[in-house]
This record gives sequence, structure tokens and C-alpha cells, in this order.
Amino acid sequence: MKNDVHSTERLYKALLLVASLVTFGYLLASALVENYFMEWHHHQREYRTLLFEKADDDHSRKIANNFRIELQQAVLPELDRVDRCLSCHLGADNPRMKGVPQPYGFHPEPYLEQHPIGRFGCTPCHQGQGRAIQSEQAKRDEHWAAWLLPLPYTEASCGVCHDAEALEDRGAPLLALGSRLFRERGCFSCHRLGERGGSFGPALDRVGRKDKHFFPMEHLAGEHTVVNWLYEHFLDPQAVVPESRMKKTPLTPEEARALTIHMLSLQDRNLPKEILAPDKYRALYESRYPPLADGETLYMQFCYGCHEEAVIGDTDP
Repeated sequence: MKNDVHSTERLYKALLLVASLVTFGYLLASALVENYFMEWHHHQREYRTLLFEKADDDHSRKIANNFRIELQQAVLPELDRVDRCLSCHLGADNPRMKGVPQPYGFHPEPYLEQHPIGRFGCTPCHQGQGRAIQSEQAKRDEHWAAWLLPLPYTEASCGVCHDAEALEDRGAPLLALGSRLFRERGCFSCHRLGERGGSFGPALDRVGRKDKHFFPMEHLAGEHTVVNWLYEHFLDPQAVVPESRMKKTPLTPEEARALTIHMLSLQDRNLPKEILAPDKYRALYESRYPPLADGETLYMQFCYGCHEEAVIGDTDP
């Protein structure tokens, strides 16, 4: 009996030892992955090498020598965001990295001159998950609502702080076109925006903040994203939502893309007044107190969407 007890004790001690070694192995592996093998660690080691390669004076060599591998982040209390994008995109504000492939390349000019990363971060313009430290999670993780905007649609973010139509010659021509099309093609006939418009269709004040769960995706021909839903819906509403009451209008792909960008810009965010551009204040004032317009302009804005040329309309004869 005594030998059986000792055998059982030895067995339990051996099992405890094995379990402890396995646990220690997992902890060691996790520590190595988190502190050495993470994606951003690799990018920062590569970036440090680039800094030394491009160092051609004492100052730049000092910067390379002092570079530390650590998480980089921009804390933006005014925008209620923390962006860690710079942990991988380390050269975004370094002019020496012009022409270097991403994720180390310099951000295209001249946007950072007026929008320094330390004040505006990255996600207010590009969206995505600023707190993430892995590229897939930052850009388009299935469990997050805010996916990274495809590059051709990044103009949409300009409309959050600026008057869209003031940017036609200042880096956002499609956003300006989409805003103009929305007004000139009679979209106000059915949709309310701010304090103007009809109620035949849904209000659009915050459509740019909605995630993909608000949109029926089953009939989409392409990618199941909000961007693609808006784009395909503009081209053929009934193909995306068979019971949609929105009439199909002839739009070029560029016009559909412009309207999509305009929709994505409609976010109705309560931003600090220091963030908003002066032209945005003017646009907000004019949306509430619009200037006097002639009958033709009013008809095109509020009636044309249903009644077209006033001979016979698709929706209401």
C-alpha cells in the first residue's frame, strides 16, 4: 500500500512538472512573439536599416543611432482616438523616405503640411482601427465596423471637416462632384439631409458612419463592404435591393463613385471647432439658411428626382 502511495505521488509530480514546463514554454513563446516576432517589430528593424542607409550627415546618423524599437502612437483626445499606425508606417512624415515602398514611404504631399500626424493622426482620414498593431486587424478585421477606406475613396474624409465643393481644386474633385450631383440630380426629392429634403427615402445625415450590418449584402455582385454596396446601389438600386423604391438613373462609373464618396463623407460628427475648416462653417450656415434660389433651381433640387422633365415621371405620373 505504501509503495502504491509513493508511485501515485511520483506520477502526480511528474505530471505537474510536465504541465509546468509546457506552460513555461507557451509563456516563453508568447513573450518572443510579442516582443520580437510581431509584424511591427520587423518593420521597425527594417526602417532602422533604411535610416542608416539614408544617413548622409551627422544629424541623420544621430537620429538613426537613437532610433528605438517600440510602439509608436498618436494620442488625439480632441478626436477621441489613439492611432498606432506609425508603428509600421514609420516614414510617413519623414521626407527622406520619398520614393520608398510602403509601409516605410513618405506620405503624399501636401496633405501633412496642413494635417500634421501629431494633431490629426491617420484614421480620421483613412479610417480603420487605430489601436490595432497588426495590419489585417487595422485595415479590415471582420469583427470591427470601421474598415480602412480604399485609396480612391479617401477623399470622403475631407468632407467631414471641409465644405466638399470648396475642395474641387484642392485635392478632392470627386467629393466635390458627388456633392454637386446629389444636389443637381434631385436627391433631395426623397432624402433628408440636415433640415432639408423629403422623407420618401431614409435620412442621410449619418450614412457615412454606418457599418456593413446596416446594409443588405446578399445581392451584391462584388465585395461585401459599405463602399461597394453604395457604389453598386447607385448604378442599379433594384439589383442590390429588389424592393428599393429608388429609381435607376443613368450614371457613369465615375459619377457613381463620386456619389459614394459624398455618402461616406456624411458623418455628422460633433468635432471641436478648432478642427473644422472655415469653409465648413460657411457650408453649415448655408445648409440651415440657404440663399434664395429661382424656381428652376428649386425644381431640380426637390422635384426632378421623381417628376423629371414634368412630362411623365418614373415614380409619379
